[in-house]
Amino acid sequence: MLELIPLTLAVILYWNRAMKLSWAGRPVPAWRQVCFGTGLLMASIILFNPWGYLAEELVIAHMVEHLIIGDIASLLLVLGLTRSLLQPILAIPFFGRLQFLVNPFIAFPLWALNLFVWHLPVFYDAAYGGAAAHGLEHAMFLAFGMLMWMPVFGPLPMPAWFNTGWKVVYTAAVRFAAAILGNVLMWSQ
Repeated sequence: MLELIPLTLAVILYWNRAMKLSWAGRPVPAWRQVCFGTGLLMASIILFNPWGYLAEELVIAHMVEHLIIGDIASLLLVLGLTRSLLQPILAIPFFGRLQFLVNPFIAFPLWALNLFVWHLPVFYDAAYGGAAAHGLEHAMFLAFGMLMWMPVFGPLPMPAWFNTGWKVVYTAAVRFAAAILGNVLMWSQ
């Protein structure tokens, strides 16, 4: 039930800020709102799905959960953001200073490190066997997934050199890193 708190808070804060921007004549495009809502819905479905027992019984179902949370829901959440939506958060000095994390040379390694660490046997077993650790794992997959997608689709400024070509290279490197982990898991004991 604790999982509902951040999801509900995200809905309230997003809706409140979107309404204020709309009243100020700077509405958030409807497609962005749909993306954000769909991303939250996907994350909540994974957290509260009635077929959760499948993820406990079948490793493939467990991995599909992670794919939906870490890739699809996180991408949709990032697509739902605009600089105007984030402005009040970025105005807080602590959060404003964290913008460096969306640099592709920082976001990608952090995402990959998170993904690989959670698949080390000690952390994998802890998450697979405990609700609290599993919830933390899902939250981190969502957060680091969003961080990973921010350089490509996010509203924050990127380095001048990070153009469309580099975004394609970055996305291919992300997929390649995930494929490496998938092959290690598939071919190892």
